[in-house]
Amino acid sequence: MKTLTTTIIGLVALLLVATQASAFPVAVKITNMEINGSYGGVDAYREAAYIHTLTHPTPGYCMKVYVTGPDGYQQLYPHESVEAQQHVIERGPGSYRVGSGCADSLATLVVDENGCVSPNEVVVVSDGGEGMTAWMLLRFSSMDGNCAGGGAGADGAQGEQGPAGSDGAQGPQGKQGADGAAGAAGAAGAAGAAGAAGAAGAAAPCTPCDDVANAAVNLACIVLNEALPTNIQELTDAATVIVDSLMISTNICEETCDIGAGIQAAIDAKLNP
Repeated sequence: MKTLTTTIIGLVALLLVATQASAFPVAVKITNMEINGSYGGVDAYREAAYIHTLTHPTPGYCMKVYVTGPDGYQQLYPHESVEAQQHVIERGPGSYRVGSGCADSLATLVVDENGCVSPNEVVVVSDGGEGMTAWMLLRFSSMDGNCAGGGAGADGAQGEQGPAGSDGAQGPQGKQGADGAAGAAGAAGAAGAAGAAGAAGAAAPCTPCDDVANAAVNLACIVLNEALPTNIQELTDAATVIVDSLMISTNICEETCDIGAGIQAAIDAKLNP
């Protein structure tokens, strides 16, 4: 039994710690309101001095505000002041009932998971008896969580686009590409200049002038063997024709060669042995 009791106490303690850890501070401002005429059949109120004592066995009892709900019951006692009353309560997420000591009306306060509260303002009526009725304006505001200082506003309009940034640094040089295909053969170049003349060749063998004359006469005799000339002049003419033919391809040794005289001498030698 003792063990069970200890366990229960421990669980309750853990629950209280968890409850306190998830609680948010909520500011409560209590303002006394009084009727300031009627407009269109609807009463108009204005802020008045805070009444800390009404006609009641317990002074100020009807001006007490209480909050009750998941985190328990709590009373906000008035103090002797003519100013609005400021209080701070700790409440976790949930729905709470709000009223006064002599409440003829009640209000609901909601705290969400982020500590935001709603509504932000509510009026409760407190009747102190003997015609002493008070209207209290209760203002609630979160002091912690995402709603502290008011919820986040809507996103502002997008600003103008800034100027373009400066060009970045030049990147490293890329790898060298592969060799391209061989191009077509070019046109043939112009012919080169003529080479220098070669050295003069050696002199061909020469034939003496008398040998040419004798060869011509001998050849004439052979050719004309069957038609012998009738006189010396015909023989000389025949030998001269043969000499002219031989001289075309004969290199005569002497610079001056009187071939006619040579032929005549050769004929004389043959006729006068």
